[in-house]
Amino acid sequence: MPEKPFIAIGVTKDRAGVWAGHFGMAPFYFIYDQQGQLVEVRPNPHGAGSGQGHHDDPRLIARLLSDCRVFIGRRFGHESQHKLARNLGVQPVSTAAKTPGEAIQQFLGAE
Repeated sequence: MPEKPFIAIGVTKDRAGVWAGHFGMAPFYFIYDQQGQLVEVRPNPHGAGSGQGHHDDPRLIARLLSDCRVFIGRRFGHESQHKLARNLGVQPVSTAAKTPGEAIQQFLGAE
């Protein structure tokens, strides 16, 4: 049985790069297991172009990604970072990586 996925990376609409905007507005999330294997591509119903615009409420994204304990993205709101870590037990990780593959490798290499 595969291990429970636990790392989410916000990715672009074409799924080729790490989303450059706020993590909560990413159109998709790549979900990785602890070994860095991609296990799922999850659409974000609150993401850019959805018309929902809820990126300022980290609880919505935390619910969408409830099986993940690490969120990797280019930008996180300052208050959202604190809410994620303090209230929801999520580790937000900022990255400068351009691709999801680079981001997951950097994260796993830093552990």
